[in-house]
Amino acid sequence: MRFYEPMDPTCGELAVEERRRLVARISEQVGNRVSERVQAALAAGEVMSEAEEKVSSSTEIQQSLRADNERRVRAGVEPLSDGTLLVLHDIVLAHIYGLAELEELWNHPDVEEIDANGFEDVFVTFVGGIVKRWSPIAANEEQYLDLIRRVSRRMGLIEAQFDARHPRLDVQLPDGSRLFAVYGGKGTNGVGVRTYLCIRRHRFLQPTADQMVELGLMPQQLIDFLVADMRAGGNEVIGGDFAAGKTTLLRALIYSAVQPWERVVTVEAAITELGLHTSGRLENVVALFSRPPGTEGEGEVSVWELIEYYTRRLNGTRVFIGEILGREVGPVLDVFTSNTRGSACTIHARSARSVVGRFEQYGLAADPPLPVEAVRWALAEARPIILHLAGDASVEGQMRRYCTSVVEVTGLEDGHVAMTELWGLDDRGELVPQHSLSAERRRLLAGHGWDWALDGWADQLADGEPR
Repeated sequence: MRFYEPMDPTCGELAVEERRRLVARISEQVGNRVSERVQAALAAGEVMSEAEEKVSSSTEIQQSLRADNERRVRAGVEPLSDGTLLVLHDIVLAHIYGLAELEELWNHPDVEEIDANGFEDVFVTFVGGIVKRWSPIAANEEQYLDLIRRVSRRMGLIEAQFDARHPRLDVQLPDGSRLFAVYGGKGTNGVGVRTYLCIRRHRFLQPTADQMVELGLMPQQLIDFLVADMRAGGNEVIGGDFAAGKTTLLRALIYSAVQPWERVVTVEAAITELGLHTSGRLENVVALFSRPPGTEGEGEVSVWELIEYYTRRLNGTRVFIGEILGREVGPVLDVFTSNTRGSACTIHARSARSVVGRFEQYGLAADPPLPVEAVRWALAEARPIILHLAGDASVEGQMRRYCTSVVEVTGLEDGHVAMTELWGLDDRGELVPQHSLSAERRRLLAGHGWDWALDGWADQLADGEPR
């Protein structure tokens, strides 16, 4: 495991503990002063905007740092340089409004994931899957908990509590990152040995189909087919490993296949990771996310309910479900079979073919259970393209993300879902064409400008394969 010690932002002028104490003290002072100003403005019938509040805080921080420097001079201590004062200003501002000591990581363009097992046991995943051990992100457990709660309160899109009664925190940060935390620790009545924090960033918020090729996810010929299929109204299911790129690929397909004026509805659990409503690429997006129950156990709105009831009345031409997690499999299949515009979702699965089993498993676990026969009929009726993405650790912990298989659901055969593998891995681990596309889907795509003979993989199939 590589260890990376962040560069000292004060270039040795302040020890880590001294810097933390100074930042905490000034943050509290400034926070109290600005809070008083905000309240005074409200009492006067005025509302201080967030930008005005930050300007006020910035001014207070500068004054507090200058005052502290003057105290250092009077005490016979070397004053801090202008460069260090500027750095401290930004750190204090991040402490009040941002991610405090996580700010450096959050703003780093190559950071993909931040995993903290307590305040001092921190691991960071960079581009390519390289994992490095980071330095502590707080001075102690108390400050660590304060950091998590403050980030949720100031930066989360919805208000959430985090304590022994509410040991799970799942919020979205302004840049689309997902923050998940589990409350725990000795004597806390939590659900973990420690308090755990995970921040997952989506580096490709507006990916293109061509980028999926550049990243090595799949060949150009295959991504062109998937885009054409979605554009023509086909349903698609993206299965795969954790962090294999399922959401990124779904975004890329949507942005490449869906016309800007189409009315799109997205449904996700707790947050809006797809972020279609913020991209500016689509003009008419309805973004829905589930809501947990309140402190009295009421007010919950599940993904199942959003798909079953809300999407039916919102006049969407397409519905995209960020991730299937359980009982919503029935409403998802209803979406897939109720119109010809085409929809899509992601799901965790070990292979493309096993996605069908995952649908059946979730259906049986629903309340009331959804019979396997009903799941199979719906999948056969929806005729989705199912693909699987994998993420394998390779040399020095780097992550390789790639497509392993693409199958076409063609109907029912002896009571089971009939599937044809269109693309799969060969003996060398390369993704290559395996079988022909069904005549039915060829006709569908031909009506939207995609030709099997010109754009397909007919010339790459083994002898004897129907073309």
